[in-house]
Amino acid sequence: MRGEDYWNLLAEQLLAGKPSLSELKSWFREFLARYNPRSCSAKYSRITRFTGTSLYRELSSQPLKYCSSLSTLNSILGSIYGDPSAKTVVFATKIYYYACLASGCEALLDFDINIPVDRRNAAITASLGLLKISGVSVETLFSKYRSVVANVWRIISNAAGIPPLLVDTITWAVLGNPTAARSYVHKLPPRCISALIELNSKL
Repeated sequence: MRGEDYWNLLAEQLLAGKPSLSELKSWFREFLARYNPRSCSAKYSRITRFTGTSLYRELSSQPLKYCSSLSTLNSILGSIYGDPSAKTVVFATKIYYYACLASGCEALLDFDINIPVDRRNAAITASLGLLKISGVSVETLFSKYRSVVANVWRIISNAAGIPPLLVDTITWAVLGNPTAARSYVHKLPPRCISALIELNSKL
């Protein structure tokens, strides 16, 4: 199942079931067991870890508390899961940002929150030739060079004046098919192209 379809299904099921806060853990366990059984144990353990934190208790009573301080939220989540740049952490920060906007709260993304390095972004990085690492597979980029991939997109983000998490929205919506990625290079602002050329010369 594609990521977009998976998250749409999750949203639809949540809206249909409307579980209470006390029911969320068991609801998620049932959902994961049905729709993502291979990762059920690992994902459920993350949920369990989160629900035992002071951040969970804070957000339970003040769900929009961090809309004006997304970097702080990202940092706290990083302390819970071990790395503020981990895919799960930055993706959670991004979803929280969307929740703030949907609730009518002003929220600004910071440039110090990295793009989530998933297989799709790793594939796009490789497809566009943004890294001079010969013979490295997408899976290796995803598993061993995450910080390098994140740094590439941080440079692009700074050049374009667009926070990394919003650049991630572009890569998901526009560059979802890595084989078609090259056709979009000419649409990047000139500042991005210059930054990429400079980056490539240093790698």
